[in-house]
Amino acid sequence: MRLRIVTAELGCLLLPFGAQASTVLWDESADGSSAVFPWLVLQPGTNEILGTDSWVGTADDPFLEIERDWYYLELADNLTVTSVTIQKDNISVDVTEPYPDYFYLIDWTIQDAAFNFLWWEITQLGWGDTSYVFDELPIDGPQFLTLNQSASISPLGEWDISYDYRIFIDVAVDNVATVAEPGTLVLLSGALVMLGMTRRRTWG
Repeated sequence: MRLRIVTAELGCLLLPFGAQASTVLWDESADGSSAVFPWLVLQPGTNEILGTDSWVGTADDPFLEIERDWYYLELADNLTVTSVTIQKDNISVDVTEPYPDYFYLIDWTIQDAAFNFLWWEITQLGWGDTSYVFDELPIDGPQFLTLNQSASISPLGEWDISYDYRIFIDVAVDNVATVAEPGTLVLLSGALVMLGMTRRRTWG
């Protein structure tokens, strides 16, 4: 499993020059909350998922109010997930005493049908907004995956955290050798026979 550390500003993700146009699979502002557990079929190219996440808690009730976003992803045969990136914008962290400067952790994961972690991002809010990414990429199809924002970690006190997210999932098409159809093989065989007969007559 690889570990990557990302320290760039969270809201400044740019797609590479000449990158393929994205397919928006889910936009929470138009399609509704992901609390309905949407089933999304990954397409070749860049797939986008847009939404908002929030978490309100106290020392007595850590999960007073939490929006846990959850998506089911279908990866077809001959397709491969090559990269996953999450852009976070409009981050709001409101924390009361006794630890107003403590950092908070936001977890996003991708798991397979056996609940194995294939991709895991931990973002530390408050101390540099650094993200730590663990992954087992690439992920080959066919298989069904789960993308979700898991419960975060917080100190004692009270907190109100929210942010907008934009998830980019890049999917490549595997190179598959082309197999001739039976009809094509029959025509090719016939042509070879005719070619052989013509050569015999010429030599005769």
